[in-house]
Amino acid sequence: RAAALHVGAALTALPAGFAAHRNIAKQLKAKRAMFDTGEHIDWATGEALAFGTLLLEGVHVRLSGQDVERGTFSHRHARLWDQKTGAAHTPLAHVAPYAPPTPDDALHPPPGSPLSEKASTRGPAIPTAHAGVDAATYVAPFTVLNSNLSEFGVLGYETGFAQESPNALVMWEAQFGDFSNGAQVIIDQFIASGEAKWMRQCGIVLLLPHGYEGAGPEHSSCRPERFLAAVDTQPLRFDGDGDADTAAGSAAFA
Repeated sequence: RAAALHVGAALTALPAGFAAHRNIAKQLKAKRAMFDTGEHIDWATGEALAFGTLLLEGVHVRLSGQDVERGTFSHRHARLWDQKTGAAHTPLAHVAPYAPPTPDDALHPPPGSPLSEKASTRGPAIPTAHAGVDAATYVAPFTVLNSNLSEFGVLGYETGFAQESPNALVMWEAQFGDFSNGAQVIIDQFIASGEAKWMRQCGIVLLLPHGYEGAGPEHSSCRPERFLAAVDTQPLRFDGDGDADTAAGSAAFA
């Protein structure tokens, strides 16, 4: 909880004199209330907390894709813009190094602290992804990039980045289903089959929309079943009861 509040302070702070859009100011006020009360944490805040705590562990977090800074549905706002000067502010790029409290600190937080009512002891210090890195003095970089509409090229680049940076969290977000269609060659030829063909694993994470909002058969859904089928080497075997599930699957496809 202490680490989450530490990240939350960066998520809800603005540089001095920064003229935020009025809607952003309203969202930041609501977000501060989330951290003050510990209630009503929304999806975007949970995602930002996950990213921020990974940064504290020394994990480079990188996210690219069409409109990922704002978020397709105006939910993420990973980069903010001064309405007067046009200057950018990326909250997660300003997470300060974090020294976890000792068990005694956690049991006796400062008066008025959000931790004061629900204090608990903590385990060992936050581990880092790199040997020799001190979590108390180092925070990994956060990179968020709006990419152009060349999904084949962008996902190809990010796939290579992920292969060469196995300790980083590299993500590519398809804004809608038809965006992933433009990257399908990279998905099929490299991500899904790279290990089988070249013994090269890749830790890239694909964020894929999969709702059916009536905007077209491939616009509103990336159809994740395609991706699951592409990497399934035993299509008739199901997780669960082993042989019994395999028999049931075989009967279903007979």
